[in-house]
Amino acid sequence: MGAIGAEWISGERKQEMLALMEEAAAQGVSIRKACQVLRINRDRVQRWKKRNRKGLSLENGKPGPQRALHALLPAEREQVLRLARDE
Repeated sequence: MGAIGAEWISGERKQEMLALMEEAAAQGVSIRKACQVLRINRDRVQRWKKRNRKGLSLENGKPGPQRALHALLPAEREQVLRLARDE
C-alpha cells in the first residue's frame, strides 16, 4: 500500500486505523512509529482522535464554511422580502 496522501478516507476506515493505532500503543509502539508504518500524516490521525473523543463523526463533510460569510442575516432577509411585497 502506498502513502496515504491527499485522498479521502471513509469514516469506517478512519475508525479501523484508530483502532490499529490504539492496539499498537498497547503493545508499546508510539503513535509516530505507527503512522510511519501506515505511511499517514500524524497530524491527520491526531485530528481524527480529537473528533472521536468529542463524539463527532469521522465521515467526510463538505470543506469550508456551512454558510456563506456574506449571506444576509435573517433580519436583513425579512426587510428585503417586506420591501419586495410592498412594491
